Amino acid sequence: MALTVEIGSYLRKYVPWYDPEAGIQIEFHPGITVRGVVSKLGIPAAEASVVTVNRSAATLDQELKDGDFVGIFPVAMGG
Repeated sequence: MALTVEIGSYLRKYVPWYDPEAGIQIEFHPGITVRGVVSKLGIPAAEASVVTVNRSAATLDQELKDGDFVGIFPVAMGG
């Protein structure tokens, strides 16, 4: 099962091979959730504050399917 993963901002430090231009293509087993992807990439779940699947809001417990586009982002900061 192939997924494309986009990682935002400082979360990229956990995935040193991440390509910000193309994201990363990763093979996962059927039934994996966003939380499983976050864990396998070594990103602390507590720091993955905003997640999307196919550019729509999602939860860490959303199950993924082949071809999904997953976004993992930290909480927005500003002032």
